[in-house]
Amino acid sequence: ANSATEEVTTPSTPNLEEVINTNMSSQKGIFEERWSMRYKQLQSYYEKHGDCLVSCPKGGTLGRWVKTQRKEYKDWKSGRHSNMTHRRAQLLVRLNFDWSPMSSGATYQKKKTWHAMFNELIEYKKINGHYHVQKNHDQRLYNWVHDQRNELKAMKKKETTTMNNERKRKLDKISFDWTLKESTGCKLQSVWEGNMA
Repeated sequence: ANSATEEVTTPSTPNLEEVINTNMSSQKGIFEERWSMRYKQLQSYYEKHGDCLVSCPKGGTLGRWVKTQRKEYKDWKSGRHSNMTHRRAQLLVRLNFDWSPMSSGATYQKKKTWHAMFNELIEYKKINGHYHVQKNHDQRLYNWVHDQRNELKAMKKKETTTMNNERKRKLDKISFDWTLKESTGCKLQSVWEGNMA
């Protein structure tokens, strides 16, 4: 073949704008994928609990994501830069998403549960002589007590939390130990021995 008559094609080099647009498009795809994954997790939570009141400390990554959605929605509604979209807001509304749970009646059931657990803690002390619930004795109450400590930490950091001044006062009134760690086995042992004497 005659090389002079053959057309030589070289691959075109994309310009900088094309590269940036492609990268931004793939990043948007990744962010949308992550959002969809968290939304599916929230759907599962909603199906199990009947609400979207995932707390930050207890809810981990999902709790932080829920808190972020509330902030993004607030920014979006006030015209500030936000990753919230009309479509995302509609999807969250389908799950009866509460945009400001601390100021609405949506937390009524959680409040009722909190008071029931508080009363269980008081009963626990009547029986055991202390509030130091052990994991192997009552897992549910142990988790609740642990959650109260985490919720107070969140409250101090001004994060979304179920802790409020009224609850803190109630727990303070019964001498709730906010700093107890599991490693305080010696303290628990001495309490136990004191009750057995």
